[in-house]
Parts: sequence; structure tokens; C-alpha cells
Amino acid sequence: AESAALALAAAATAGLPEPWPGRARDAALAAVDDVEDALDRAVAGAELPMRRPRWWSAANAVQRVGAAVALAGLAWLLVLVGLAFLRLDDVVPLPEVEGVPVPTALLLGGVALGLLVSLVARIANRASARRRARSAERILRRRVADVADRDVAAPVQAELDAHDALCRALAAAGSESRPRRLRERIGTAP
Repeated sequence: AESAALALAAAATAGLPEPWPGRARDAALAAVDDVEDALDRAVAGAELPMRRPRWWSAANAVQRVGAAVALAGLAWLLVLVGLAFLRLDDVVPLPEVEGVPVPTALLLGGVALGLLVSLVARIANRASARRRARSAERILRRRVADVADRDVAAPVQAELDAHDALCRALAAAGSESRPRRLRERIGTAP
């Protein structure tokens, strides 16, 4: 924070005669000790987009259905294994769908559904996380900039305004000086 404040003061007062660089430097450093606490408060007080996406409930429900179907197929297959062990497998008919035993179809279909939902959710989560991260970054940057403007740039601007007032007074008295604004001095747009 101190280094950035000094750089701002130096850029703002480049080419100005003493005492203006020293006064701007002192103004920039006056609140530097409090800037860290102000930044902590600004960041901690930021309301970031942390709500759960609406589609998570639907994806969770589909995942649960897929797990239930897979477990039902697995349980059925285990019962069939037990019946085969007891040599009773001829007693219980095994239904098939297009040549695939239903318990096997349930197990594989439930696992495939779970994997598919997981893949789609991962892709959607990444996109959603990037969007929320950009939003959080905008919020945090704005709050940090507000602290920097209030605690560092405003005092430096006040010194430049004092310089401007003096230049205007001197110009009115016949001297040639040109007022300068902080943003003009450091090369940023207003």
C-alpha cells in the first residue's frame, strides 16, 4: 500500500516544484496505516454472489433416481446370484428387454445416468463458477478502488487542488501557471 501510494504521489506531482511533491507524498502516506484495515473491512463487507444455482436441485434429484435404479438392478442381480447358488434359478423367470436382462439394464442404465448427469453438472458448474468469479472480482475491485480513492487519491487530489488554486491566484496576479488534475497527471481517464 505504501509503495502504491508513493507511486501515485510521484506520478501526480511529476514536474511540479517543491513543496508540492513532498506535500502530495505526505498526503498519500497519511492514511496508509489505516488502508489495510479499510481494505479488510471493504472485502469482508462485500456481498458476493454465493447462492446455489437453481438447477442443482433437479440434477441432485436425477442423480438420486439414477442411484436408486442402479441399486435396484444390483439388488435384483444379487438375488439372482443367491437363487443360482441355491439352484433355484429355474423357478424365477428373468425378464428381458430386447435381449438384455432387466436387472442388468437397470444397473447399467442407473450408472450411465449418474455418470451423464455428473458430466453435464461439471460443465455447467465450471461455467457458473467463472461467471460468479467475474462478478465477485468486479465487486471486490470496485470496493478496493473506493478505499484507494478515499484514503489515498483524495488527499493527493486535495494537494493538487491547493496547487491549482495557487496557480489560479498567481495567474490572476499575472503569473503563468497551469492547474493540473490528478487523473491528467498520472495519465488515466476521468
